[in-house]
Amino acid sequence: MTQVPLPAPPGPVTFLTLHSRKIARAGALGFFLLAILSMVCYWPILVNEDFQAYLHCDGPQHGKQEAMSKVRAVRREKIKHGGRRLLAERTQTKWFIRLIYESRDGTNIFTEERLQQIRDLENRIEAP
Repeated sequence: MTQVPLPAPPGPVTFLTLHSRKIARAGALGFFLLAILSMVCYWPILVNEDFQAYLHCDGPQHGKQEAMSKVRAVRREKIKHGGRRLLAERTQTKWFIRLIYESRDGTNIFTEERLQQIRDLENRIEAP
C-alpha cells in the first residue's frame, strides 16, 4: 500500500495557527486603547441626578400630576398667609357602607320593581 500525502491545510488556517498569539495580543491591545480613548473623549461622565426629571413621563397622567403639584403649592402659600382651607374632617371619608342585595325567595333581583326598591333605599341612605 502506498501512502498518499495529505493535502495542505487552507491558507487562512495555516496563518491562524502560526500567528494566533500575535492576533490575540493585538486584539487585547486594541481593546485597552479603545477603552482609554473613550475615557479621554467622554470624561467626565455626567449623570442627571434631578429626581423630578426622573419622575417626568410623557403620558396623560403626568399633566394631572403636574396640575396637582401646582395646586398643592398654591394651597401651601395660601395657608402661610392666613388663607381659607377646608377642614380635614370634611375632606376625608371616615366610614362606608357596603350593600349586598339578595331576594328573600331566591329569585332574580333585577326586576323593575326590585330595582326601584334598591334605588329608593340608596336615595334614603344618601339623603342628608
